[in-house]
Amino acid sequence: EIPWVEQDWASGTVRKSVPEQKIAIMNGALFPYAKNVKLYRCPVAFAGEVRTYSVVDAMNADNYNGGPMLKMRAEIKRAGERCVFVDDSGATPVGGWSIYYKRPSWRDEPPLRHGNGANWAFADGHSEYWKWKNPDTRTFNSSNDGAGDVWKAVDRPGDVDIYRAQKAAWGKLGYTPTLAP
Repeated sequence: EIPWVEQDWASGTVRKSVPEQKIAIMNGALFPYAKNVKLYRCPVAFAGEVRTYSVVDAMNADNYNGGPMLKMRAEIKRAGERCVFVDDSGATPVGGWSIYYKRPSWRDEPPLRHGNGANWAFADGHSEYWKWKNPDTRTFNSSNDGAGDVWKAVDRPGDVDIYRAQKAAWGKLGYTPTLAP
């Protein structure tokens, strides 16, 4: 199965060269339908960032924790509530953005590039800007010292930002929340 984009990071936190990143996009499954490489990049991206958007895991990016995976558009219920792409600054090497399904925790860092918020593109074609409400969300990345130490998940019961992102990514929560979202 061809991924929507090929891996565009060399290793760890090192991006491949700009030409290699462009090839990773052009070899992906989405490119025949969206042939302009500039579509994959936020206009305010930093130099060297060719792809800043990622597909959320539930949209057939990665099924690491048993959440409900979707492979076909017809499987998407409530398309206006289901996120497909997120501007995560291209911070994931294989083009998939992860958030846990079965626990109230971030997996990949919450996107913060746009004024302590993020841009989300939904399955019905609309997009939204979400400003994070929980101050902990806005400081999560800095608490990791920018090292991408995202795999050491910390449960954050009652975190409205996590609940909202999980519901947009997975369509529902995979656990009973401590506080109603």
